[in-house]
Amino acid sequence: MRRLRSLLLLALLVSGAAPALAGAATLTAEAGLGGMSRPGRWTPVRVSVDASSADITGEIVLDWGSARARRAISLSAGSRKQFELYIRTPDVREAIVVRLASDGRDLASVEVPIRVARPEDALTLCVAAANAWPVTRGCSTTQSAARLPHSWRGYDAVDEVVWAAGAQPLQADQQIALAQWKAIHALEESGISPSVAVPQMPSPLSASARRAIVWVAGYVLAIAVAGFAFTRIRARSLTLYPAVGLLVVVGSAAALAAGRVGPGAEVRIQQSVVAEQLSDTGSALILSRGIAEFPSFGEFELRARGIDGAIGTSQARGRSWRYDEDGAPLMPSGIVGLGTRRSFELEAVVDFQALVASVQGRTVRVSNHSSHALDECRFPDGFSKERVGTLSPGQTVEAERLMAGDDASFTCTLAAPIVDYTVTNGDVRSESTAVVMLQLPSTNPCNPRNPCSPREGSER
Repeated sequence: MRRLRSLLLLALLVSGAAPALAGAATLTAEAGLGGMSRPGRWTPVRVSVDASSADITGEIVLDWGSARARRAISLSAGSRKQFELYIRTPDVREAIVVRLASDGRDLASVEVPIRVARPEDALTLCVAAANAWPVTRGCSTTQSAARLPHSWRGYDAVDEVVWAAGAQPLQADQQIALAQWKAIHALEESGISPSVAVPQMPSPLSASARRAIVWVAGYVLAIAVAGFAFTRIRARSLTLYPAVGLLVVVGSAAALAAGRVGPGAEVRIQQSVVAEQLSDTGSALILSRGIAEFPSFGEFELRARGIDGAIGTSQARGRSWRYDEDGAPLMPSGIVGLGTRRSFELEAVVDFQALVASVQGRTVRVSNHSSHALDECRFPDGFSKERVGTLSPGQTVEAERLMAGDDASFTCTLAAPIVDYTVTNGDVRSESTAVVMLQLPSTNPCNPRNPCSPREGSER
């Protein structure tokens, strides 16, 4: 009877835990720039989570049409945190669903309305001055400086940013985000839209995966032979039983370890990358398509460190993005088998400056400031020299511009990874082929991209 009462008390405590935790957090959110965005463009969603009475470990989940973004979070009781997430989809809806989930259930949810501009319409963002009515004339939407994005992706839907007199200064990361967006937007206006080829792995399986398969197959064959011999021996000695047991234990441990230790523990990544350097920012826009091959049975999470962007993967209903607690993008593998491959796409801005250019008159000089040799370097058409070949670290090459013009890029190839990856349950071996592009400065002091008298108060 006492045991029955204990079980009933435990059941009551467990059944009451879910409702108590469900009310332990308050969730608020706002989306877009002044509540506005565009189809197929990155849209910022600012989320605030208030953990009132309990510690919370879970994730923020955004659902918008056929897209989903998730970020892991952890809060202690009585704390409050703000997060900035990004999502995009061509399948837009009138609201973005924001949920706080933990242990497979929703603790709180809210629908955030969003206005969607037509793709063909210009979208002008006006930054309002502090303690003043927002200016609406000539503005598609308005936003205070304090609530401007902390990532270049937050401006993805915008064509122009106009500053009101008296607008408060930006934080350091907001300034970096705006400068990076301006450089990317200038590339879009110039018509530069690099494409990235799908990489090809040289063999169906890596050497370590093939060795592991051979080991496991040999172990299974040994067990089969031992089992057959065991059934044929009439007078089983006492030493035979421990011998077979030892074979099973040792072989099973070795089979499980195959691919998990030594060279076999490496996750192999093969990438094709386009790196477009962003002028005056010390960074580059990275567009990458990759394939990750996993070395053993298990669950892995591929993490890209030190970047501002997202790793995109396909899911049954659309596109999906995941982030860890620090905001680093993840590529979850789920449960994979030996030699399983997963494709992914990376779009990010990373600190990277391999090429530096300077102009004197009509002479354009380009230097290799990286620690790697750059191959297949070349000037574009319209220069006195086109094929350069290999640029060693520190080497400089120059050419004369033969005709007036703009939007010319110097290109090289780089056979070294640009993005640093880590993975759970093992190490990473990353192989990358990158095309590095640097837009050359114009030899004219005044041009459409850098006019002598820019429009006052605007950023394009």
